[in-house]
Amino acid sequence: MATRPSVIIFVATTLGVLFARGQVRAGDDDAKLMAGKWRVVSAKHNEGDYLKDKIEKMVVVIDKNTIRVSIEDTKSAQAAEFTLDPKKEPKHIDFTKATLDSEWPGDRYDKLFQSWRLSDDLADVIPADTKVQGIYKLEGDSLTLCWRTTKVSPTKDVRPSEFKSFVYHQEFLFVLERVHPAVFEPLQATPEERDQLTNSRAWKFRYRTTQPQKTLRLSYFHFTRDAAGQFQKRYLTGSSTSSGTVGDDGKINDVLILLSTDNDNVQFSNTLSRPKGGSVGGSGQFNVHAKGLAFVGGGDGGSPTRIGEHFILLARIKDGKAPKRLDEISEFISVVVEVE
Repeated sequence: MATRPSVIIFVATTLGVLFARGQVRAGDDDAKLMAGKWRVVSAKHNEGDYLKDKIEKMVVVIDKNTIRVSIEDTKSAQAAEFTLDPKKEPKHIDFTKATLDSEWPGDRYDKLFQSWRLSDDLADVIPADTKVQGIYKLEGDSLTLCWRTTKVSPTKDVRPSEFKSFVYHQEFLFVLERVHPAVFEPLQATPEERDQLTNSRAWKFRYRTTQPQKTLRLSYFHFTRDAAGQFQKRYLTGSSTSSGTVGDDGKINDVLILLSTDNDNVQFSNTLSRPKGGSVGGSGQFNVHAKGLAFVGGGDGGSPTRIGEHFILLARIKDGKAPKRLDEISEFISVVVEVE
């Protein structure tokens, strides 16, 4: 059986700059729950359905008090600031200021957050400097938004009272489904998996996503410190990425990473198991001097050490002692798992 060096596990808390989520205005719990990425399940405007191919490419991102709607693979985007009043029934949402209007398809009335009013002579509809009024319903991973952009009477409220789309008032109705970020669950590799390479260690993950037909890609990096003590990152080329399509119903993919070392190089093998059978993978070696590099985590179900988007696989020992902090590390090799 292949021999393995002892496991070195360390905890690091930061690499570069950490970005903290800002405070939500007015202490709105719903605004916090709405934050994140959403895909459009259905969309209506003036009783008419959006085209299916347009809906499938629409992405909604909510962050604090801003909402952005974009169409993938295009420059089309609309954004606005909003406020919530969850104490009303139905709950109120007001788009208070349009902040982005980039190449949105359709005519002027297709703009999502531009407010309109009747002209004084009642002959035309013109831009208005007023908020766009709407209602919302948040149920777990489902968010329904309904709003009107045109005020046709100075004395009547433009806010809808039910979740429907009518021709009157330029009314929009969007049903959204939350996009969960990729989840990587450390798994225990089997002895057969671990012994595929000599002097090796195995890392195994289970990948879950709600986004179908996405490509899962593994990329390896080599970090070393420069003369000023700052980390410099190098992408490790030479068959160092592999990809596989996630199941069309968001099922799981298992990711197995194997590394082995000698004094002159690091060999790797990675396999992505498709949920409906079959697998895709890659193998090769890195042009990295491996003497003094020690495995981090992996093996018998050891949890991977993570810094930002990087899972650390190997780290260089300093003075023969296991590193406990990031500033004690002079070099490491990491893997990034991405969805494209």
